Amino acid sequence: MARYSLTDNEFKTIESLITYKPKRGREPTKIREMSDGILWILCTGAPWRDLPSHYPPYRSVYHRFRYYQKHGILEQVVETLLQKASKNRKVQLTLVCIDGSYIRAHRHAAGALKKTKQQTRHSEGRAEASPPSST
Repeated sequence: MARYSLTDNEFKTIESLITYKPKRGREPTKIREMSDGILWILCTGAPWRDLPSHYPPYRSVYHRFRYYQKHGILEQVVETLLQKASKNRKVQLTLVCIDGSYIRAHRHAAGALKKTKQQTRHSEGRAEASPPSST
């Protein structure tokens, strides 16, 4: 079993929840592979284009993920898993939280002040008004 793949028992738990009704075309056949691809992306944080080739095409997996997100299916999966874990006494719902302290940001988003056109004009004007500093 791959590192980020669901076990058979885990997949059976959510299989009935992750239904997909396409607007046109035939019913999807790779539900398990799609869910494993989505899980791989969510666990690794990699871009969609970096989805390994043993999963379905990244565009298909991305569209399935967006469908699940748009129709609230991901929330239903989380709720079902939390309820099942609570019944098995593996988690207390009063103690459940999501850690948001690790959020990726671009290195340019480190908080440095940006130069604006106004700041540049003021600094140029001060340089012209001040006497030369060398003799």
